[in-house]
Amino acid sequence: MLYYEGLFILFMSKIFYPLICLICSIIPLQLHAAMTGGDFEIYADVFSTIEEHVVSGGDYDLYGTSGEFGTEMPSGGDYVLRAGFQAMERESLSLTLDKNAIDLGALTSDAISSDTLTCTVTTDAISGYNITISEDTDLQTGTGLEIDDVIDGEVTAGSEEYGIKTAGTAGQYNAADTAILSTTKIIAQQVGAVSSQDTGVIFRAAADAAATEAGNYSHTVTFTATINL
Repeated sequence: MLYYEGLFILFMSKIFYPLICLICSIIPLQLHAAMTGGDFEIYADVFSTIEEHVVSGGDYDLYGTSGEFGTEMPSGGDYVLRAGFQAMERESLSLTLDKNAIDLGALTSDAISSDTLTCTVTTDAISGYNITISEDTDLQTGTGLEIDDVIDGEVTAGSEEYGIKTAGTAGQYNAADTAILSTTKIIAQQVGAVSSQDTGVIFRAAADAAATEAGNYSHTVTFTATINL
């Protein structure tokens, strides 16, 4: 499991989130063997009691099997057992973020401040992927002052509220604002292999003129991408 961490620093007079992120990818699942030859690669070899010659090329012949005993896909805990040649897959995954800073400008009671970062995922897993988000603490100052999490599904101008929305096919909160919590929350999910699929994460905040106190607010947000079981 890979994760991306970002440090968000907020100023009441000038809201600025520096987001420090790493760009890398999950190492493909290591299987028993990979054979290459000509214009194709056989990623995993199989054993079978019945086989039928299908095609040959380069240094290898490719055989299709009629199936293995127990080719179901039982699952339990953190694993799924995939039996049979046709069930083998590389299951590579990559997640990138398009920026390392979120700037909300100055929080006021007259409008909602917002800025968007884009998560881009590529995976060849047929089960697809999900992205989760979590925080180390609420958005707060060093002395413990906090910006309240949104709780009613909508960040509203004039109210002290902070949360995110999503945008895109995989987004899970496209229609409502949601709070970032210390526990992981799925914000994007997709079934099937995808190439460079984008999900926008829209950070939104508003201030209450009477209740919101000036200060430097910060917390650490973690994005995690995993392959669906």
